[in-house]
Amino acid sequence: MPDVTTLTQEQLDALLEKHEASGRVVYRSSFTPNNARKFKHYFDTMVQSGAAVIIKYEEFPRQNERTLYKNVNDALLWLSLRSDTAEERDRYALLKQSIRMKPIVEGILLLGRDVAKKPSGPATIVVNTVEWRSDMMAWLESAPEGAKFNRTNLNLSEEDITGVRSLLTEAGLAHNVTKQNITIIK
Repeated sequence: MPDVTTLTQEQLDALLEKHEASGRVVYRSSFTPNNARKFKHYFDTMVQSGAAVIIKYEEFPRQNERTLYKNVNDALLWLSLRSDTAEERDRYALLKQSIRMKPIVEGILLLGRDVAKKPSGPATIVVNTVEWRSDMMAWLESAPEGAKFNRTNLNLSEEDITGVRSLLTEAGLAHNVTKQNITIIK
């Protein structure tokens, strides 16, 4: 596997400033904190409940399907890169890695990748793969030093495994993540 470069927030800010100073920045009117604020509650609902969410076109009547899709995508990108706290950035970055956006007749459907897949085994495994994500994020935010998080009988995708490992390595937490289990020690 190739080496992965991770950045602190200070390094990211410096890199973005350098990039913006280069003059090669394409201005996107939807990559703003105001746009992110419009959609933040949809993402928070998805993180907290693990359920699929619909952003209805009728709630944003001045935006066509493509514009709404771009705005939702840019809002999540803004939150994952520029939220006020590292915890929020990590939460939205993990969501960005595990989300699937699908335009449907009613609006933009936001699905966790595991929710979008057809079940390959018993229903409890599908439920567990939806629940573990919100359980883990809540535990990361509130668990005391030395606490242990353990979830078993999961069916994690390679994307989930890579994303969780990256998040936990960056946070400096001891962990073991496999297709079937997640164990973290804070």
